[in-house]
Amino acid sequence: MAPGRHKARREAKAAASATAAEAPQPTPTIGGAKAASSAPNGGESSEARCRFGKRMEMFRMYYASLGKEEWWWVMDDVQEAIGAQLQKEGYVVLDGLLTTPQMRAMKSEVLACHKAGKLETAGLVNGKKEGSEEAKYFETAIRGDVVGWFDSDEEGWPFGRQLESYLVKLGTLIAELGGTTGSTDRATPLVPDLGKVTSRSKAMVACYPGGGARYIKHVDNDGKHQLCRTRLLTALMYLNDEWTPGDGGELAIYKTGDESVLRDVVEPLANRMLLFWSDWRTPHAVLPASKPRYAVTLWLLDNTCGGMMEGTPVAPQFARLSDLVGSGGANGAGGATLGAGDAQEVEAEEVEEKGEEEAARGGEVEAVGGVESEAPQASPPEGPRERGGVRYEWRPVEALAADAVAWDLLLEVLGEAPQCPLLEISEVQVRIADGSGRPLLCLPLPAAGVEAGAPRWSKRSGMLTLRFEAPSSLPAPAPSASEALARQLADRGWGYADGFLSGPEADALQDYVFSQRAAGNLRVGRAGHEGNTASGATKNDEYTFLDDASGSAAEPLRVLAKRCNRLLAQLSRDHSVPELQGLNLTQGHPMLAVYPGDGARYGRHYDSTSSGRGDNGRVLTLLCYLNPFWREEDGGSLRLLSTLSDEQGVADVAPLHGRVAAFLCRDKFPHEVLPALWRRAAVTLWYYDGNRLSERCGKGPDIEGFAFEGG
Repeated sequence: MAPGRHKARREAKAAASATAAEAPQPTPTIGGAKAASSAPNGGESSEARCRFGKRMEMFRMYYASLGKEEWWWVMDDVQEAIGAQLQKEGYVVLDGLLTTPQMRAMKSEVLACHKAGKLETAGLVNGKKEGSEEAKYFETAIRGDVVGWFDSDEEGWPFGRQLESYLVKLGTLIAELGGTTGSTDRATPLVPDLGKVTSRSKAMVACYPGGGARYIKHVDNDGKHQLCRTRLLTALMYLNDEWTPGDGGELAIYKTGDESVLRDVVEPLANRMLLFWSDWRTPHAVLPASKPRYAVTLWLLDNTCGGMMEGTPVAPQFARLSDLVGSGGANGAGGATLGAGDAQEVEAEEVEEKGEEEAARGGEVEAVGGVESEAPQASPPEGPRERGGVRYEWRPVEALAADAVAWDLLLEVLGEAPQCPLLEISEVQVRIADGSGRPLLCLPLPAAGVEAGAPRWSKRSGMLTLRFEAPSSLPAPAPSASEALARQLADRGWGYADGFLSGPEADALQDYVFSQRAAGNLRVGRAGHEGNTASGATKNDEYTFLDDASGSAAEPLRVLAKRCNRLLAQLSRDHSVPELQGLNLTQGHPMLAVYPGDGARYGRHYDSTSSGRGDNGRVLTLLCYLNPFWREEDGGSLRLLSTLSDEQGVADVAPLHGRVAAFLCRDKFPHEVLPALWRRAAVTLWYYDGNRLSERCGKGPDIEGFAFEGG
């Protein structure tokens, strides 16, 4: 979703066009273990797989260097290579779909499931009574694994959320390979047969317990039995991080039309995904396992051909393909800003339209992350915030609203044919873009420590719902934001932190600012009380200093003021900023400002100087930005300077929603607000040397709510 995404794809395509033989390649690692597939294993297709694996490793390493380590495989050039491999060979071995921590978490969940006694001896279909339990019999000499069938929701899979996160990725992959409305709007699908997919099976968790357990040569869909004949594509994820040659359990793939010819032997390494056609095209067998061997298998189904799903022989339930695709919570490496390595990008697939019968009832599928269900058509959220055909609202979940630990983000895409947007989630923000990657919205998360569930997209209503939850009540401020800002001030005298206000808090404060503007309380700017300015500097924002912040309407402003006071208290305790030590710091009246978007700007100036006209007592400036729809072309960034004539600038700070920027301002960091081409709102707080105020204003140093603008 980052602005350079498509450029990166083009560069990667060029970088990967050279064959793997042109340079020595590093041995791939899969979930922490070395990949044994780097050398051919004797099958006639194993060398082709080896070459493909090396090419995938090149892609993975390249995109990891660009901060796309987790979602490298969704890039267009990687997708094209995967699609070509599946079309040509009939199967694909893809290493590194999950991160190592995700793979280990999924393995832990599967082990917990096994320990809980949820896996039972697997059955075979004998064809005597199709579609019934009597059609199954048990023969461990033929098939020796133990299995269980599971939904991925919390009720169906109470062992953790990583299985659901894996299904998200699998769904994204299949949707990209089989669709024409992905990130590139392809004219034809990369793998046309995958366009037939209408749903998926439940997840089959399987363990071959060792002792020679195996599954003899077979196909997953022989075209005869209702339990199997809807299967189109088989997807296995292996979870064996300590596997070594000799442990067995490999999957042997045989030649189409001549099952006596071995094509390949695929080692069941951890974090390895294997995709292959489920029908006659891919006869295969699981070789005898001498040690426990775990895998999770899904079948992508074509329900237009009839049949009954395995695992639900009486009343089949299944999730649509779009149920597979969504976003798990993404916790980055920390810090206050959204960096390339801190976020994960998700492309949520549209919910398929229901059949004529369902449509006639007026219901629709509300999917992504659960079993399909009917729901009334969503109505636009109350009090929407809108720009360019997109509007959003934070809505507390009613059952947990008192503790404010669960929120739904409702995003409505307006228009006749709405496309599901892209999501990028970090520890502190959720960023939303359209299908081409153009930024639409950037919001702070609703509270510290929350995690995102799977998004739910309704094509009919154009509504995306994303739930954020935390296990228990958490303090309103995000500690990492304040701590990061304090570190930056100590290190360099300026800094900024995203998520200083939560999403709902930032929205409430934005509402308050614009209510003051609507009431006529903001006036056109004038420069009269700041320090030195550059020649011809202009100030044409609309602003007011708020003398009275009492009353319930001003509560969002008090929240910001208290949080800033806590930041100052932390700086005082740490003694980390010498310029603030020994001062009787006093918080001034907040300034509400709106740049109306007509090119309004504020020329270069100091906020405070130690002498002359600008000797107003200010020592620290804090700005809280309130612009959820800000885009780079909107302008209005804060440019910090080393001097008034600085041509390079120290830094440009974008006015993102809920972001707080801070800098020492007495004889330091002259700055300017670049021309704003879209309305830009902010609240500014200054901290003053109280003793200096006493001299200037004739009031005592312990001033609470003094009417002082600094002039």
